Amino acid sequence: MSTWRLVVGAILFLTGLVLGGMAVYDARYWSALVFFIAGASSAVSFIVWEFGASSVSWVSALIGVAFSVVSIIDVFSSSPALDFEQSKAQVDFFQKLLELDADPSGLDENERKLVGQALYACAMQSNRDFRDLTINANKAIKMGPNATLADGVNSAIDPDKRVRCLDYFQKLYKTQPVLFESFVNTYPWLLNKNNGKTL
Repeated sequence: MSTWRLVVGAILFLTGLVLGGMAVYDARYWSALVFFIAGASSAVSFIVWEFGASSVSWVSALIGVAFSVVSIIDVFSSSPALDFEQSKAQVDFFQKLLELDADPSGLDENERKLVGQALYACAMQSNRDFRDLTINANKAIKMGPNATLADGVNSAIDPDKRVRCLDYFQKLYKTQPVLFESFVNTYPWLLNKNNGKTL
């Protein structure tokens, strides 16, 4: 077995560990498991390739099935499109924004701009979430461990920086907490971004 195969295999394995560790830090545990499996599978496949695929074909098939199942579970368990509590909060926040847009008295110029931006983001959020769900589900079905590692590295280097609907709540609440008292009473988890909700 050549040394360079061991080195590349170790790099693949460590890449999976790092991506998995980042996912654990963000409380995305299914994603972490996906990256751990992808790293280990890619590393083993690359190292033992010279011995022929037949000797490990059943292991590869088993890992492939497990990887696909976990990937699909990850997509559907982490998608905001299927988080009904968050979706309800977005609808209620959108209604509050419509009220503020109709009567912006008490808001300064910057806050009025935020309301306008938030209205657009919230109006589009559901469509974006379902589009992302479709894209990610397609990736889970079609992408193998190697492609998943590459996609994970790309996402880590160039993360999605789109501002979500409820991110505007955080911005407006900082300067106008009184306007959102009843909203916060209904959705107290909005005040804590580290509670497992994806905002």
